[in-house]
Amino acid sequence: FHEFLRPRRIRALYPAATGGPVVCINVHESRCDALVLCSSPEQVVHHVTLPDLTPLVAEVMRDKWGAYLRGQGVRSRKPKTAGASFIPMDAAKILSLLWETVVGPVMQLEDDKVC
Repeated sequence: FHEFLRPRRIRALYPAATGGPVVCINVHESRCDALVLCSSPEQVVHHVTLPDLTPLVAEVMRDKWGAYLRGQGVRSRKPKTAGASFIPMDAAKILSLLWETVVGPVMQLEDDKVC
């Protein structure tokens, strides 16, 4: 049990990236970043600053996307019934914000061919 309840060491995480890069998002009041774990021969972790992501933006995206999915009956264990209330959300706006704040900066790293 000498590693019990301890964070995994980076070496233990590399096998997860064998099928492609693994991205971990860190959201904190002081800064938001992405760590991109690549299973290249060098086994590197790339740091990507996410300047447009804040805890508030992340919370709003999570809440709006969750509401959208609930409105579609996706997040419910019960089958959607006819006439069920629907929360109108513009999914394209939510996904656009996610792209601009998180995916785009991470994909820029991929464009630089580092993984």
